[in-house]
Amino acid sequence: MMREEGRVVALDGAFAIVRSGRKSACGSCHAESSCSTLSGGRNNNEAEIRAHNAINAEVGDRVVLELREGQFLKAASLTYGMPLVSFFVVGIGVRALLQSMGYMEASEGLGALAGLLSLVGSLVWLRGYNRRIENDLSQQAVVASLVPDRAINVQPVKFPSCSV
Repeated sequence: MMREEGRVVALDGAFAIVRSGRKSACGSCHAESSCSTLSGGRNNNEAEIRAHNAINAEVGDRVVLELREGQFLKAASLTYGMPLVSFFVVGIGVRALLQSMGYMEASEGLGALAGLLSLVGSLVWLRGYNRRIENDLSQQAVVASLVPDRAINVQPVKFPSCSV
């Protein structure tokens, strides 16, 4: 189970938008300082995550998000792997098919075009898939608990009076 602390910045029905620092998933990566994957291209150290608000947290609450590793790996594989694999498999497949049919001159360009069309098609499919699962609670991060405020207990200090 992946856990991350964050602060609720907005509510969206049964979901909370939680702003969190990139630590768990990105802290051990050597490209953390230059990567903008989770920051939406803004190259900052915060990400906003839409999570099922199971504990009815309010805006401003500090919370703990939980996400199963399997969900994270599935999302990463679909987001990065599927478009890449479809690009290469379709591009190389179309090129090989055209070469076997005797279209040597056109095989490179048409293979590349087919690969690009496949890449675009896989991105369109991913967008539709995301829309289908965006309200499926089994596919979402969960606001699991509130983070208690870490208040410092300060006790007054009494100094002995001195007479001069």
